[in-house]
Amino acid sequence: MEQGRQQSNGDHKLPLLPQRNVTPKVRVTLTYWVSRKDGSEGPRVTVESESLLRNFLRMVGGVISSGLMASSFAVLDTSGASRTATTSSGNQGNTTLNKPTLHCGSGITAVDLLDYALVTELDTVVATGVQEATDGTTYSITWTGGILNDSGDAWSVKEVGMSVNINYATVAYDVLMLRDVLAATVSVPDGDTFNLQYSLETTA
Repeated sequence: MEQGRQQSNGDHKLPLLPQRNVTPKVRVTLTYWVSRKDGSEGPRVTVESESLLRNFLRMVGGVISSGLMASSFAVLDTSGASRTATTSSGNQGNTTLNKPTLHCGSGITAVDLLDYALVTELDTVVATGVQEATDGTTYSITWTGGILNDSGDAWSVKEVGMSVNINYATVAYDVLMLRDVLAATVSVPDGDTFNLQYSLETTA
């Protein structure tokens, strides 16, 4: 039987309101795999992301409240420089690239909420796929992209991330929103492609 609480309106009692046992939450998952140059694919690994960086929260906060756009709530771009948004039309997200950028690197430093760049970046790609999905309870947006290793050497991928390209005062900067360190190194030979997929999900 569902538990509920009774409301009163003066001398009149209102019906019991059902209590939901669902805890609203936001989570991020990432999936990665290697596509080989012979057309085959390695196994896909899906794990829960450990990072919604401070940059992410400040960007969301800036949308909700312009007061959070003050310099004390600035974000750091991928060079480490502080960027402050305003309410002007010169501050817009992904106006140049339209989609976020996916990153892979070889750094092993643990994730910190103040991270603004990968430790040792190997390469990036603008996400080629964006997909929305819902089942009535959960809503998600997924970004996918493949990063071709054409460096001439094998990669040892250990860290990944996602950034957005944002205009501040009409100048575009990359701002890292997510960074994760993988549990195991992924070997990507020259000519193969490292595929990365980030999914942002909310449950009501």
